[in-house]
Amino acid sequence: MDVYSFSKLVILIRMFLLYFLSKEFYHTQFKNKSDKVIWMIIIIGFGYLGYSMYLAFRRKLIVRRKFAPMFNDRS
Repeated sequence: MDVYSFSKLVILIRMFLLYFLSKEFYHTQFKNKSDKVIWMIIIIGFGYLGYSMYLAFRRKLIVRRKFAPMFNDRS
């Protein structure tokens, strides 16, 4: 594998991860509204290290959705 092919592969992987995380950011509700902007800057600035940091700390940053269906409500 030559350097040109490898660099194209790295760029493709980074674009895929950036697309995945931007879609994730759009649907995620953070505890603090400014965290979304800060994490986007960290991910763009640090690349793969930023992705890893976000995925590691994600559970502490987001609001967990409550599952409370109303199955017996027949109105």
